[in-house]
Amino acid sequence: MLLEINQKSIEISPQVILQEYKNGTSEFNGQTIPLGALMQHLFPHSNEGLAVAIDDLVVSYANWSNTPVKENDKILILTASQGG
Repeated sequence: MLLEINQKSIEISPQVILQEYKNGTSEFNGQTIPLGALMQHLFPHSNEGLAVAIDDLVVSYANWSNTPVKENDKILILTASQGG
């Protein structure tokens, strides 16, 4: 599956990501993967302080586990920062 993450093309294996994912994945068939699974794969230690948009639409953390990611999606991952 080819994705664009932060303007870089990345090839991922949906089967590997689904095997790693700890939540139920029965509705995902390998053509799509849950955003939560992708984020767990990319950031295995913590997802805190991250915001994600898929094709310019922000996805709230509460919806990561049921939001599908599909081939050629454009994903933007931002980290929280502070300062002034």
